[in-house]
Amino acid sequence: IHFENLPNSFYTNAGLETVRIYYKLLLLNRNLNLIISQEENLNINGFVIWGPANVSLVKSFLKNIFKFNYAKEVNIRNLFKFEILKKIFFKLFGTSLDYKPNLNSAKIISIAVDENSQGQGIGSELINQVLIDCLRKQYGSLYAITSSYQKSAICFYKSLENFNLVFEKKISNDYAMYVFSKILK
Repeated sequence: IHFENLPNSFYTNAGLETVRIYYKLLLLNRNLNLIISQEENLNINGFVIWGPANVSLVKSFLKNIFKFNYAKEVNIRNLFKFEILKKIFFKLFGTSLDYKPNLNSAKIISIAVDENSQGQGIGSELINQVLIDCLRKQYGSLYAITSSYQKSAICFYKSLENFNLVFEKKISNDYAMYVFSKILK
């Protein structure tokens, strides 16, 4: 599902093992939440990972770095390609330099719906479940960061009720970051 929905992400470009490690690291973070959508045959057709805005993926990575043998699991050469390094840099530092969410915010870290299940309301239902959880946990807003490489994500967030583009930053001629947010209170 990740590769279908995020073909231009630096994780995808770095290879399958990098994607596996990325999700392992996300799931090791106890502050993050995973919601899965399944078909009747129990195949997963979508998921969303979300958590408090103050959760640092960089800190989570550094905290858990020795739980995996990265040199063995990841093709390190892939990580040193210029396009990958550029995406890593902007993923880590791009929006954090300018965009500051409300202190009591939650963020969507990753959302994906199987290509064959898109257009059936699964993504919207996953977001609705996140919104229910956010209200229960008394978050004031929910936001998502995406990039110009993920045009379907931009269209998706624009289609959601009361999700607004609150931040846009052009990083280079072909790369921009976007933040969509919904006020919950």
